[in-house]
Amino acid sequence: MPEDKSRYTELIGADVPIKVMESGGKALFPGLAIDLDPAGIPQKVEVILQYHKGPRQGVQINPNGETQVNFELAQRDSTNEETTDAQPAIEKFPVVIAQHLILLNGRQPITWDELNTKFAELKNPSKVQPTFYVTRGAMAARRMEDFLKFRSRVLRKGFQFHGFSQGSLSARADYYYDHIQTEADLQPDPADKLTGRIVDLNGKPVADAEVVLITSVPESISYKTYEMALVQGRIRNPIEHRMTRSNSQGEFTLYPPAGEKYYIMALHPEQGFKFDSNEYFASQNEIKLLHWSGLKVNLAKVPEETQTVNLSTRVDARAGWPEISINQYWSDLPAEAQKQQFAYHHIPPINQTLISRVF
Repeated sequence: MPEDKSRYTELIGADVPIKVMESGGKALFPGLAIDLDPAGIPQKVEVILQYHKGPRQGVQINPNGETQVNFELAQRDSTNEETTDAQPAIEKFPVVIAQHLILLNGRQPITWDELNTKFAELKNPSKVQPTFYVTRGAMAARRMEDFLKFRSRVLRKGFQFHGFSQGSLSARADYYYDHIQTEADLQPDPADKLTGRIVDLNGKPVADAEVVLITSVPESISYKTYEMALVQGRIRNPIEHRMTRSNSQGEFTLYPPAGEKYYIMALHPEQGFKFDSNEYFASQNEIKLLHWSGLKVNLAKVPEETQTVNLSTRVDARAGWPEISINQYWSDLPAEAQKQQFAYHHIPPINQTLISRVF
């Protein structure tokens, strides 16, 4: 802008996208309106970068060619930043009410009294959301009445939870939990122990990868597709699955049923996704993750309608291995991610993915 700000201040300006290159990034604003003063009075332009803390520079305009502005950007250090806009982390507190047992996190047998004691010991109940899953077997055994009595007792005590909800599981998950009759049934058979390793494309171990055992749906259940839902590269509800996580060396342990065909699926938000059949895994003893695929969908506007996009990645059934449906729902994404117009960044690669438009 000219030094005489009274004449041209904020007269020109535009947002210009940055083209990312290997050496950094480049943006070109084609044209500046300048006052061609023969006296050669210096004129300046101010450039503001829409980046962390918005760095800006005022530089002298070159009247005979390009006016170049260079920024050196340091990587943002999130550890020293205030996070006033971030939502507080809410601790999930899942409890499965099955036909024979109550299971904290789907793994630890617990009584109503013990559960009440755990609630009383919480330091900050406002950051906890207990969620109770009542199985079909529990409903048939009339255990719902016990749950309603417990809920009334808890609410009367005035625990200030973030929320207190009740949900259901898939028929496949219900079948698994309803067949656990004693604590001994939770102990795996040592003879079924299977160990392996999760690595990236360079063969380096991947820590904290989710590893899921996918088996055929029981014969007594008519719907044979193995369903799962992902949210930003993680399993949405681990209670639905028999799964574990890899350790710092990428190692994991599962207990697949003897004599059955199965898949082992591994996923990590940054490192990628892969699943292998038991036959292929036996020859490798490791799963090498592939990079996630991505997708951005543009939808034509429909008057007075709100639209979203859901995804479903399908794996067909074959010779004893089950059909798999991996679903991703726009409504599951956090608010910050939903600001990116229908963009998904964690799509399982290679397999067919269907896009559904939802009104």
